[in-house]
Amino acid sequence: MKRITFCAERLPNGEAVRPIPIDFDKSPHLICQGGTGTGKSVASLLTTAKISQLPGSQVFILDFKNDVDTFKFCHGKDCRYWRFRDCETGLEKYYNLLQDELASDEDCGPRPVRWLWIDELGSWLLNSDKKTADSIRAKIATILMMGRSRRFFVQTSVQRAQAELFSQGSRDNYSVCLGMGNLTKESASVLGFSRDEFLPITEIGGGHLIMGGRQYPVQIPYIGPRGMARMKEDILKALMRNDEN
Repeated sequence: MKRITFCAERLPNGEAVRPIPIDFDKSPHLICQGGTGTGKSVASLLTTAKISQLPGSQVFILDFKNDVDTFKFCHGKDCRYWRFRDCETGLEKYYNLLQDELASDEDCGPRPVRWLWIDELGSWLLNSDKKTADSIRAKIATILMMGRSRRFFVQTSVQRAQAELFSQGSRDNYSVCLGMGNLTKESASVLGFSRDEFLPITEIGGGHLIMGGRQYPVQIPYIGPRGMARMKEDILKALMRNDEN
């Protein structure tokens, strides 16, 4: 896969000095944590837009909180976007698509990336009954553990990283962890960060990244209105793209 760049290493003075490329074939799955105003949504949109530019890539979005500010561009479109209670349908479709791929012995050549963005997983689980929440966790755990060979990759966005969000050791299957803003002790522990290595976060878009066992202070770039419009256009194309185009 072409390596994806969505952040740069940050110096103590806040200067971004070196882009950090990520190859999701080698480091599959991303979890992004951050509170309101930290730049979490921009980071998630930027990563998804970069994936959307890959040939044949397909994007799936589960938006339980019906975040109009972030996902209004998806509303009313015939695409792979589900919100609120319909997220269960979207997860089932993605899960079944992976099961079909795993059951097939057809050699179809290089596979396109199928990118699942689960936004606000914590809110989804909190507002589901136990049986439903357990089913959601189990399906996500299977996708995380089995998806890499078929290029099924997951991006999960959460306000707070908590151990109860994950089941069957699935947290360990996120090879890339992005913490936006100043993380709490619990969130840093769940994501595997060493707070001793944290630099102070003083502006929007600042955070820390773990990849390949290494921790980096990072900065997400500012995206202006035109850049944001282009990103959403790219994502929408990948949301509507099928196997034939």
